[in-house]
Amino acid sequence: MKRNGLIFFDIIMGLFVISLVVVVLFPILSLTQKSFIHHKKLAQMSYISESTIERLTLKDKKSLEFLEELETYGELEYPYLNDIDYKSIVKLASDNPYLWEISVTVKEAKGGEDNVQLNATIRR
Repeated sequence: MKRNGLIFFDIIMGLFVISLVVVVLFPILSLTQKSFIHHKKLAQMSYISESTIERLTLKDKKSLEFLEELETYGELEYPYLNDIDYKSIVKLASDNPYLWEISVTVKEAKGGEDNVQLNATIRR
């Protein structure tokens, strides 16, 4: 007596188990990818805020002019940023005669929810 039906049933059950594993793992992989993209964006924003502060501490002509304008207005968008996806806003936090206490906030140019804020003190 041949039992050819059992092989067909084994193949169907194997396909069912494989599809069940794929259905369970697909949302997990999707969330992992979204999380990776989010953390990459935050890392880029952090890098931009740190580089903005580093550029302001150079004490070259452009940074000194920008810091003088910042004293006048209190809050300015940093114009020397070469990234179109993000904008960097610099705020003057206090009026110390010896130090500039600034706060750099990097936001998405498209108006996203995420932002990174970094505070720093620069000697005048």
